[in-house]
Amino acid sequence: MNNHRDTLLAQYANSPTIVALVDAFNDWIGPEADLDGVYRDIVDIATATGNGLDIWGRIVGVSRYLAMDSASVEFGFDEQREALTLPGATPQPFDGLGTMHADATLSTTVMWLEDSAYRTLILAKAATNISSATAESINFALRLVFGRSGRCYVKETGNMAIAFVFEFSLSPLDKAILSSSNVFPRPAGVSVSILEDVSGQVLGFTQAGLQPFGSGAFYLGN
Repeated sequence: MNNHRDTLLAQYANSPTIVALVDAFNDWIGPEADLDGVYRDIVDIATATGNGLDIWGRIVGVSRYLAMDSASVEFGFDEQREALTLPGATPQPFDGLGTMHADATLSTTVMWLEDSAYRTLILAKAATNISSATAESINFALRLVFGRSGRCYVKETGNMAIAFVFEFSLSPLDKAILSSSNVFPRPAGVSVSILEDVSGQVLGFTQAGLQPFGSGAFYLGN
């Protein structure tokens, strides 16, 4: 830094110890060379990477690591999609990869989020930290994280309950974010459920916009 002694407060300007410390610090750090990199890689959330995002995550209170339950992929009925406690048990149609159910046990894996996904999660958590838990603020957070996949919004279902509605299928990672990251605001004392609109991904007739053999799972819901 040029003329760094001019930045000293007057009462410290004649202290040999403090002046020596400031001189040495200025020689070691060289802020004119480092400030741009620090701002780019740490301070600016839009461009921060790696450790910079980890710092932001600690500030807003959301981890880069998500615990995700996994189970075997099984052949079955589409109503199983609603079992968010089994995020890996997405039912498969004929000719799919699913096998018959055999009381498979769940295992928990820890997923590490790459920078782009983690940045989005940090922004959503930051919005939640200052949120009033209104429908508007919840919708903002939902669109920020999931908006690229399709329409998503919060819906009041009555009796002190709301639902996060997704007009597309959630991936196991999406479900882990919803259940494990504690990102999305919710009013105190209000229960939250997850609803997925998968009407176009079940076995049925073409006129109804459903799927043929090999593409859609059975459906038993209303």
